[in-house]
Amino acid sequence: MMTMPKKFIIEDSVWRILPDLHVATVIGHSHESLNQSGSIPEALLEQANQQAVQWVKADPISTNLIIKDWRDVFHKFKTKRGARSSVESLLKRAKQGKGVGNINNLVDIYNSVSLEKAFPIGGLDLERLQGDLTLRVSAGAEKFFPIGEQDAEMTLPQEIIYSDQKAVVTRCLNWRDSARYGVNASTKEVLFLIENANPERNADYQQAIALLQKRLQTISSCQQPCRF
Repeated sequence: MMTMPKKFIIEDSVWRILPDLHVATVIGHSHESLNQSGSIPEALLEQANQQAVQWVKADPISTNLIIKDWRDVFHKFKTKRGARSSVESLLKRAKQGKGVGNINNLVDIYNSVSLEKAFPIGGLDLERLQGDLTLRVSAGAEKFFPIGEQDAEMTLPQEIIYSDQKAVVTRCLNWRDSARYGVNASTKEVLFLIENANPERNADYQQAIALLQKRLQTISSCQQPCRF
């Protein structure tokens, strides 16, 4: 049976800071590990990195619309020093000819769509979530265990985070994932989060959601997206 958070909640405090924010969820599941189910073409990320360059043609990179949009968003709430939207990191690497490589099925899927359509996307292991998933403003000093780090961090007051009923799931929207919730070799149920904060890019956003769902369907049963 598929595991589901009871609800996905966006608190009013987030809307007051980011009134144009939209978040879509795409869910997939399989009876075996999604990272061992089916296969993702090896050339997918190579092609996605090539396509990504169209979004960051101008120099300096901060003058490109996508980068400017998300930097403006990150200036509206408290962030860890140096934090940038995940899509900026991907596009910057592509522009420099150092595009992200293959990691696993699930990460490759959402990275490829993020590169091609220029929206930040994150992936969570659904079976690890405890109760409701909430996008909210942190009061600060909430413990967070980032992927790839040994020590815990503390959230900042007025930082926007995703959390479940037990812990912080991601920091600064979905800039950085927790090691406790990230997808891995045993993930059977995945929740993708895709964000947009520019109403003028709504058509591109809908295309990105559809593409994310299409690619996830190659390795899983996939539910219809939910949009918030």
